[in-house]
Amino acid sequence: GGGAEGAGAHYPVLDLPFRARLSCVAWNTYLKGHLLAADYDGIATLVDASIGTEVASFAEHMKRVWSVDFSSTDPQRFLSGSDDGTVRLWSINEEKAVAAIDAKANVCSVQFSPSDANIMAFGAANYRTYLYDLRHIQSPLAVISGHSRAVSYVRFMDGGARLLTASTDNALKLWDIAAQVARPSGQPAIADITFTGHANEKNFVGLSVTADGYIATGSEDNSVVAYHSSLPLPVARHSFSPTPAVAAGGVLPQRCPSPPDAAHFVSSVAWTRRGNACVASNSQGHLRVLQLA
Repeated sequence: GGGAEGAGAHYPVLDLPFRARLSCVAWNTYLKGHLLAADYDGIATLVDASIGTEVASFAEHMKRVWSVDFSSTDPQRFLSGSDDGTVRLWSINEEKAVAAIDAKANVCSVQFSPSDANIMAFGAANYRTYLYDLRHIQSPLAVISGHSRAVSYVRFMDGGARLLTASTDNALKLWDIAAQVARPSGQPAIADITFTGHANEKNFVGLSVTADGYIATGSEDNSVVAYHSSLPLPVARHSFSPTPAVAAGGVLPQRCPSPPDAAHFVSSVAWTRRGNACVASNSQGHLRVLQLA
């Protein structure tokens, strides 16, 4: 969506069939063409997209896998988080998981630190975020209890120094990792900044960050909302709903009002690697490429 009518047909480069509905995909940033796909049956499948073949499947989870993530510093390893209440660490060369963490709650999102292959975070349905050193999985480095509903996404920022969390409590929160690790047990967790201005009480709406501090999230008013890590309110908004206020050409206008759209929501967002554009899709099946104006 968002392109000119009659601009030409578009065809997929590759069409891969899977056994069950997919919940998450992740590219390996080092091994070219390697794509990991997680599904509703609890299986993570490694595919070589350059030749369209399955390389391996990893099937220890008992329920749907919501999230998978490759390590950028050790690309042979990946994480998976599931509705079965576990996080598992895998090597692409081994059939069985290398390690497992019992979260005792549905796991919604997992991510490796971009600067340390041993540090990871995950968000869970028990309103908490967990930081772990994978060399010592008996206990977490920190447990962050700052949201009032399920933590749907975790994303490292500032080279791994801070962690962004999203929740179905209509808020994003940015945490200083060193401060959370040093925080005494029993002392309340205090976020560096809380971002509000999007609507999210029910669905997975996507979360993506750039190296220079921009944040994109979907919203349940059928819009994409952009923040910067230095400001608590949106810096830009783009509505998928028809409105004269939306600029032509797929440009993300500053502070564009977006009327509520109860029937549809933006379900996924992703910044390009350079952070100069954002791809967003919504529950109607529309896809748009946006740029900050």
